Amino acid sequence: MHKHSLYIVLLLLLAVGLRTIQLGSLPQSLQNDEASFFYNAISLLQTGADEDGRHLPLTLTSFIDSKPALFSYLQIPFIALFGQSIFAARVVSAVLGSASLLVLYLLVHKLAGNKQLALITLFLMTISPWHIVLSRSTQEVILSFFFFVLTLFFAAKLFLPNSSRSKPWLWFCLTILSSWVCVYAYHSAKLLLPLFTLGLALYATIALKRKATWPIATLVLQICLVLATTFLLSGGLTRATAVSLFSTGDTQLVLDEQIRIATATSDPVIIRLFHNKVINYGLAFLQTYFRHFTAQFLFLTGGDPTRYVVPFHGLLYIIELPLLLLGLFFSLKDSGKQRNIALIFLSWLLMAPIPSALTTEESVSMIRTAVLLVPLMYFVAEGCVFVWHMARRSIIKLNIRGLLIVCYLLSFFYFVHQYTVFQPRYRPWTRQYIDQALAEYLVEHQSQFEKITISKVTGQVYIYLALSNLISLDTLQDSYPARLQSEFSLGKYFFVSDGCLVGSEPATLYVVGGTCVFTEETPAHQEIGAITYFDGAQGYRLLVATPLPNLPE
Repeated sequence: MHKHSLYIVLLLLLAVGLRTIQLGSLPQSLQNDEASFFYNAISLLQTGADEDGRHLPLTLTSFIDSKPALFSYLQIPFIALFGQSIFAARVVSAVLGSASLLVLYLLVHKLAGNKQLALITLFLMTISPWHIVLSRSTQEVILSFFFFVLTLFFAAKLFLPNSSRSKPWLWFCLTILSSWVCVYAYHSAKLLLPLFTLGLALYATIALKRKATWPIATLVLQICLVLATTFLLSGGLTRATAVSLFSTGDTQLVLDEQIRIATATSDPVIIRLFHNKVINYGLAFLQTYFRHFTAQFLFLTGGDPTRYVVPFHGLLYIIELPLLLLGLFFSLKDSGKQRNIALIFLSWLLMAPIPSALTTEESVSMIRTAVLLVPLMYFVAEGCVFVWHMARRSIIKLNIRGLLIVCYLLSFFYFVHQYTVFQPRYRPWTRQYIDQALAEYLVEHQSQFEKITISKVTGQVYIYLALSNLISLDTLQDSYPARLQSEFSLGKYFFVSDGCLVGSEPATLYVVGGTCVFTEETPAHQEIGAITYFDGAQGYRLLVATPLPNLPE
């Protein structure tokens, strides 16, 4: 085997190992979305229908939030192979994450024509904290990321000069098919994929003087796919509307207050000129947009959602900050093809935060901006190449190269330490740890009670009971749509919105929030146990009603 090919194989094996070792226990427990995808995959495997009883659905509506069903379909063979384990739930992400690295290598090699640069990019992605964290969780974003990079590779084969010009229709069909899966899998891709493809198209038609036929056809069909998946698939607009910058009233309230204050002292023309929706919403967008390029987000603490945060660690290694700056400077300073390729990646770098900046919920998001990794790692790789070659011409080349290697080794092992030791204990309530622990408790003790009332403290705890076979699949499917109400029952389990509900019914277990404070009006009760976090803090308190003493006649 050629030495370069051997390096690729070894890096891919390392990538698989970093994404599968202790996959069933790290991260700790299944988060709501993971549990939803997992249970729906089990339901589809056993009945051909999702938890709501819909046969072979394209979307899932678990927790009243529309999700593409493809991820659950992909989980089915692994559940059949490994059983109903957390490892089986997550291994799809690990496989897709590892495969995306090979595709990214091919993309960089195709664009830059530099095997060394592509190999370094592959290495950087292999040990990337950002990519490792996403690849170890059941999230549709890693599915979209794989097809996002795959689409760009197919588009590069179609648009750019290559030996396969006799098969343009093949690459066109592959590009469109991959585009469809990508925009179907995740909302952010609906905006970003056409923009990234446009960057490739402009390079092919302007810099390389290629005909615009295939680029135009690709972009038109991608836009059609975006419109189709947005408006035709069930729930296509629901999530985007719910988290949009324009759906909340915060910015409008600020604007109204500015107009109210300015009305007393300013001319109406001035008010209309400086206090309008374009300026206020534009500023709100830019504030969030530029936060994605801060050291705080990239190198120090990471971003939302909290359940993916590695304590005291950013999304990139700190050593990559100077390498990123060097790569940006010297690749853009170059001339000819390399500068044009750098401009493509720079355009992708600037486009990537747009969907995240258009939202208000978890607005500085490491999930919505996952494709930001592609241009970031390219420029870091350019910085590594520059330092390596600079060292070759230096008297102290061994010191410089050795320092770079040592810094990366220390950074990597520090990340592994933080991820394995501290991440499982960092705000465990964001991963519904106590819901899974409650289900484990009820497996052993539920037979002692005729009725179990559970306060929905953390969200949709019923899915964890279903995963533990405490609620049958038939019961769950028959409960739709009544289960969408704020309070509902599933067999002997009653789910209530009151976080501290305690009744007086005998043989009933009341599961309430760990921080509940009761008054004299609360029915007499006895605490028989608790579900606690790692630090001993109570997540749930387990109560039973205390019978009244027999009064003399």
